[in-house]
Formats: sequence, structure tokens, C-alpha cells
Amino acid sequence: MSVKGSLQILALLPLLQTIVLAQDGRFIVTGRQTALNTTSGERPTRMNVNQMQNDGGALWDLFILGLAEFQAAKESDEQSYFGVSGIHGRPYIPWNGVGAAAGGNGRGFCPHGEIQFATWHRPYVAVFEMILGQHVTTVASRYSGSQASAYQTAAENWRMPYWDWASDYNLPASATTPTITVNGPTGQTTIKNPLYNYKWQQFPLNTANNYFPTNTDRNCWGWPETTRQPNSQGQNQFNIVNQDLADVNNPLKSQVYRIMSTVTDYNTMATYGTSGLSFEAPHNDVHTSMYAIMTYLDYSGFDPIFWLHHTNVDRLIALWQAVNYNNTIQTGSYRTRGLYATPANSVITADSDLKPFYRDANNFHTGRTASSTKNFGYTYPELVHENSATKDQLRRSVIRSVNILYGDGSMANQPDPAASSSVAPAPSSTAAPTSSAAPQSQSVASASAVSSSAPSPSSSDTADEDNGDGEDNDGGSTEVPTPAPTPSSAPAPGPAPGPGPAPGPGPAQGPGPAPAPAPAPAPAPAPAKGKGKSSGNNRSNGNGNGNTINWGNWSWLFGRRSRMVKREPTLSDLELIPEILGKVAPVLGDAINGVAAKVSGGDYGSIGKHVKKPAASSSGSSYGSKNKASPVPAAPVKQYSIGVQVERSELPLPCSLVFSIGKTYVGHTTLLSMPLEGPTYDDLPLDSAIKAFGMSPVDVNKIQDLLTAQIKMASPFYY
Repeated sequence: MSVKGSLQILALLPLLQTIVLAQDGRFIVTGRQTALNTTSGERPTRMNVNQMQNDGGALWDLFILGLAEFQAAKESDEQSYFGVSGIHGRPYIPWNGVGAAAGGNGRGFCPHGEIQFATWHRPYVAVFEMILGQHVTTVASRYSGSQASAYQTAAENWRMPYWDWASDYNLPASATTPTITVNGPTGQTTIKNPLYNYKWQQFPLNTANNYFPTNTDRNCWGWPETTRQPNSQGQNQFNIVNQDLADVNNPLKSQVYRIMSTVTDYNTMATYGTSGLSFEAPHNDVHTSMYAIMTYLDYSGFDPIFWLHHTNVDRLIALWQAVNYNNTIQTGSYRTRGLYATPANSVITADSDLKPFYRDANNFHTGRTASSTKNFGYTYPELVHENSATKDQLRRSVIRSVNILYGDGSMANQPDPAASSSVAPAPSSTAAPTSSAAPQSQSVASASAVSSSAPSPSSSDTADEDNGDGEDNDGGSTEVPTPAPTPSSAPAPGPAPGPGPAPGPGPAQGPGPAPAPAPAPAPAPAPAKGKGKSSGNNRSNGNGNGNTINWGNWSWLFGRRSRMVKREPTLSDLELIPEILGKVAPVLGDAINGVAAKVSGGDYGSIGKHVKKPAASSSGSSYGSKNKASPVPAAPVKQYSIGVQVERSELPLPCSLVFSIGKTYVGHTTLLSMPLEGPTYDDLPLDSAIKAFGMSPVDVNKIQDLLTAQIKMASPFYY
């Protein structure tokens, strides 16, 4: 064999890399291990899907063509698109040699409404990325001539893109067209768009042992492919999806910002089962805005948008972990209600198995081993310098990016404190296809990261000293990162607004109060039986535009004693304010009498609620003069909030609970599944409501009397 021939074979070796399997055939979840720099630790970046489409070229072509081939794989193959998507819920079958556990719930592997939500989906998306990456590599090997090298290099660097729904509420334009044109190995070609939907190869599959998919399953809507806000003919209504996303756009953006800027406890961040301030909450909003397949956890994994969505959820969690780098895994333990492969009442800790994802031939991944993206061969745009920066530098840089993407822009036009260390990644999450007519979120050209005192590690510790395996992170309580004063040229705002995030990584003003939920209209008549679909525009936003929804009023009836809710108040809304002038702990208010909640058509259980006796947080933002080196501290900004907990009951899932004080919207939480102890929403901001009614914030009785909630159905009647 000639030397030239040998070199050619060696050049193809990276492309021939296959999925790692144990001797018994188990799929080992390593992440995509191509184009890794073993010297520097640098890894390829997961891009914003809009940016990837904007850039075009080899990465985009390979993504689309690879996904099309992935979806075409036989559904009987465990590593097919059908097989991987089915891990999440339906069709309730074993995967990777992991079967149903005695005492489990007999349904999907995925945990929702509990702390494992955050880490379980990380290896899950990694599995999808690994197998799709194989198809990308295969497609790249078909290019020849002058294109061969570029496409083979692109294949090595390809990673799963994400959809940043918090900075741009429109569906990616690339996911809204039935066909798509790309450059294939033989030239330009137009194919069925794999981001548009997934069409089941066997439909209906009406068998006794595989009740999925079937045309009698109401959650499939009787259609042979995934749909988003379908009309009565099964046609996607993307304009309605975008309108629904827009209806919650400010909450989506402000929820992300509030979580990033106020939550410092991992367990709180990880699931709405512990608090409303969790990435699982806006995650749920995105699911229900899609309606149909995406609304139901057992089916959602089959919609291609699911994977762009969950890659973004993983990204947000990774950014949060960079900001809170001493609190990156679960603390304590809880008992699960059970999963397909996990018996009910099992004790779950950071070292519990994330089934069915093996990390080696004998052991599953755990919350500890899945705590870092480094273990799976990828990074995100905001984290590209994590191997060259200290943890504190990376933290400041991520906070700066969060300010730009999700803040109000009040930190604009200031230098990056980490710039001297070359840590100044420009966020790309707001990029969108130039051909798209979708309005773009405004982004700030430059902004300052909050200069903050860090957790205990010294500044000499580099961000990559932790090898990412979690072994040196015991999940213990550490000093909470508290920012130091940051200069700002922005004018001092007035009293703290609400609802919306408390001042976070930089002075931030939350969005103005959303309109109060409208009175509940009478339920629309159910459509005629048959296909099991609702006619008309199946909007779920409840805005009174003639859409088929079911709103129910909750009547808060006082006088009946319920259990006392003892949820300790949190100081999280103080932690990332640029200047802390002193901390005054809120005091838990007296328990309020229990109430009975009734919705037209049925009793949905008892509700317990409490109000944190409003107390001044004695926290304020720092506002600078023209001399940016000399920040001028502002007067403390007092903030007030309440918390609500609904006892576990048979709510009509999926649904949203919308809270108001009088006619002033204060918050909502969307439930796709019922948390173990019922849904909780802490820190509903009250500043706007207090101002609107001219009340004294300590007048708890008046606030109680005005507190209302509504159940917003995530889907209309379709029986």
C-alpha cells in the first residue's frame, strides 16, 4: 500500500468512529467524542439553530440530511428515531436492556416534577446527538472532490443545535416549512423537512401489545405524523403557536432571567416540584404552546422540535451551573413516585441511576456524573472559554451574557470585566434566519458582567480544574455568590417594578403586569365524535378570541381550616443584586385558612396557601454616575412576594395555574405532570399589585382577599 493511500485511510478514521457498545451490546453514553482537543480540553459548540441556518454551509446541510436519514431508520431498530424518542414515554418498552421495574409506574423513563429532571435529560439529549451524529458522519462520507474535506471536518465538529425560545419566541423558521433545500453530495436537493414533523412508519399500529401509535388514541389526534396546534384537518397552525409563545413571551424571558439571577439552590432550579422558580416551569410553557403531541409527555419526544427545545433547557442549566459552580448537583434526597424502570418510593440522591443511560459496561450515569457538559463532548457559545478562564472569570462572563440575552439592557455600553482574560464570548442566541419574517428580540450590543465576589475557590483556580465528573463536589452548602457593586451609567429607576424578576445580574426591570385573566367563558361545545379533534383554531392562551378552551374560576373560600403550609421563605431574590446594603430576612406569615377549589364540572381538591408576611429586603441596585469607577449606591428597593402551594390533587393535566391579585397578573405555573407534593409557586411578585391598589404592603388581609387563581386548560375538549 502506498504512503498516500495510508494517509487517506487515516484521514477517514474520525469519520468511521462508531457508537461505543459494551460486550453485551449495551449502548454506552459517552457523548459525541469527535473533534476534541485533548490538550486544551476544548470541545465543539452546540449552536443556536437559527445561527446554524443563517450560516448555512456544511454544518447545516449535514444536520438536515442526517436527521432525515435518522427518521428513515426502521422503527424496529432500538437506535432509530422512533426508538430513541420512545424512551421519554410511549410505547412503554425496554431500551438498552433496561426493562420495567416491579413497583414502577409502567410508563416512560423520564422524571418530571422531581429533581432528576435536570440531569436525566442531559444524557438523553446526548444519546440523540450521538446517533444523529453517526448519520451526519455517514452523509459526510458521500461528498467528493473539493467538498469532501470541508464536509468531513464539519461532520466532526457537528453538535446538536438549540432553540433559544426565551430570547426569540417564534418557532425556528426552519421548522415551519414542509420541504427544505440543502446542498447534498450530488448537488442542491429539496427534501421533506425533517424538522417539520415526524411521520410514523406504522400507523395505525393497533395491536394489543403495542398500543402506539393508534388512530383511536386521542393524544395522537388520529394523525399519522406529529402536529403543532393542528386545526380540524390536522394542518399545523404555526401562527397560533407563535401567538401562544408571544402570550407568555415576557414570562418566558423574565422567568429565565429571574431563575438565573435569584435562584442559588440546585434543587430549586432543577424542578417545579420544589418551587415555581425552576427551568422546568418555562420548559412546560413551551410544551403546551405547541399543543397536541408536545403537550403530552408520553408523546412529546417524537416531535423534532422537542430536541431543539431540550437542548436549550440543557444549555440554560449549564449556564446556571457556571454561575453557581459550587452547587451543581442535587443535595439531600427524596422519594420518587416511580418511573418505568424505578420503583415508587425509591430514595433518589445525586448518586441514583439515570436509567436507561449507561456510562460504562456496568454502571448507569447518575446526577453526579451527568453534572458537567464536559463529560459528553460539547459546550455552548457562552461557555466556550471555560477551559482557559478561572471559574470566577467564566461566572462573570456568563452573567454578562445573561444580562444581554434576557435582561432589560440597563447594563449596556460597559466594558466586560473579564475582557482582560479574553473571556468575552458574544451570545448568539438571538440570531435568526435572515429570510424569516419573524420579529427579532432586541439584544444589547455590549454589556457589563456583574463583578461579583465568588464562592470560596481562589481566582487562581481554573474553570477546568474540576474534571467534570462531580467527584470533588459533594453538593454541600457553600457560600452564596453575592455580587459586588457594578458601575452603571443607566439612570436610577423608580420603585421596583413587578411582576418580573427581582434585580439580578445587573439592575433589571421586570416586564409590566400582564393583563388579568378574563372571566371564564362557558365551555365550548364538544365537537362531534369521530376523529377526536377539535375544530377551529385550537388556541390554548385563553385570550377570549373565540378559541376553544376551558377556563375555570377558582373561588377562594375562607373559613375552612387546612393544613399549615410551612415552606421557609427564601433570600434568593437578594443574592445577585449588584449591591447589597444589608439583608433582612422575610418572616413567614401566619398560615391562612384552607380553601376549597372548585372548577365547573368537578371538585379538584383542597388548596392550602400561605403569604410570606411582606418584609423589606433592604436590597437595592447600584446606579452609577458618568464616572463609572465610582458607583453611587441607591436607596434600598423593597420587594414583596407571596408563595402558594396546592395540595396534591387530581387537577385536569396538562394545565396552567394563573395567579392574580385583583386584576393584576402576578404569575403562573404550567403543569405537565403532578409534583410529588402538589405544585408550589414561591415568590409571586406583589409590587405592582400593591401599587395598583394603593395598599400598604403589610396589609396581608387585603392581599389575601384579592388573591385569585384560574385553571387554564392546555387543550380544548376533543372527546
